[in-house]
Amino acid sequence: LSDLNAPIDGMRIGVPRQFFFDDVDQDVEAAVRAAADRLADLGAVLVPLDLADPETLKAHLSFQFVLADVADANRHLLERHRDAIGPQVLRRLELGTAMSAMDYARCIRALQRWRMELRDHFDRRIDILLTPTTPVTAPLWDDAEDMVATTRLVARFTYDIGAAGVPALTVPCGLDRSGLPIGLQLVAPWCAEARLLRVGAAYQNATDAHRNRPPLRAP
Repeated sequence: LSDLNAPIDGMRIGVPRQFFFDDVDQDVEAAVRAAADRLADLGAVLVPLDLADPETLKAHLSFQFVLADVADANRHLLERHRDAIGPQVLRRLELGTAMSAMDYARCIRALQRWRMELRDHFDRRIDILLTPTTPVTAPLWDDAEDMVATTRLVARFTYDIGAAGVPALTVPCGLDRSGLPIGLQLVAPWCAEARLLRVGAAYQNATDAHRNRPPLRAP
């Protein structure tokens, strides 16, 4: 933490051209790009970043192998207490049990390629990766009847980052037109948490977004 408030002059911040800004809510994209510009005002260098295989990221393979892992971890519940499991959770577990060994292996290979790509970007091009945390703000409960689809939607930009094992931070960067909070996701190389916190602190010290509070609504 000794360098937490050090300047970020010259820090190379990668902004992906593909996937992480595809099908993003207009308010979310505007807030995140404005946050990137604010970091540039603080001395960072924005680097447009081309991803090697955005189509594989769109296939949500990390989400699929997580389903299989969760199903295996809860195998005893499926066998002994199936009738006590809620329908939405049961559906997630069943999707995991239906995954074949070959499908699981395909997901692991895709994850290995993604980790190698991230390592290459961090080694040669950027110091920090910048993306929206979620493509949308929090959906209404009434619009989230399908838990699998909703989870896949809101976690679209975090599953692959988390699966890669790199440190990531989400920082408030504004509110949408309904007053719901928007997050800026910052990602650093493995073992570079200090750098990650330094960039997050620089943004937070220069803005008031973290002090915004969504309006409360009566049920």
